[in-house]
Amino acid sequence: MPTAICLRTMSVHIIPLILRINLFLMFILLSGCIIKSDKEDINMRIIANLLWFIFGGFICWLEYMVLGVLLCITVVGIPFGIQCFKLADLCAMPFGKELMVTPGPTSVLGNILWIMLVGWETALTELAIGAVLCVTIVGIPFGIQFFKLAGLSLMPFGSHVRIAHVI
Repeated sequence: MPTAICLRTMSVHIIPLILRINLFLMFILLSGCIIKSDKEDINMRIIANLLWFIFGGFICWLEYMVLGVLLCITVVGIPFGIQCFKLADLCAMPFGKELMVTPGPTSVLGNILWIMLVGWETALTELAIGAVLCVTIVGIPFGIQFFKLAGLSLMPFGSHVRIAHVI
């Protein structure tokens, strides 16, 4: 029964909200506020990050920040808290950032523990949200950011978020 209530809530509240956000983003794209050129790439990133932060990035950022603080209270949870802060950084403003992976023996062990505890759930959630956003043309850039976030949330140990090179 709880699954039916959850699916009903999603179909009644979340899907119409995503459609409204996509219509709003389509209006912005059609009105010429986001212009794609080499010079305007930074402005596009700023606008896209602002829209991301307003329409869900803030909640994602806040969740990972609170979880990171709670995990850092315990000595054992500090490495996991640091990974939550890394995820919060990417959640806040994902446009213009890329992931760099440097695997090592400690990162493998940390990733195994992370996947068993919370990694698979967060990665599946972000993959599902990304897939829903990629249904519309306007939502594709935001869906791609959710896929990037899913990759980091699945295995954050040994991964580093860095600002993409701007020409």
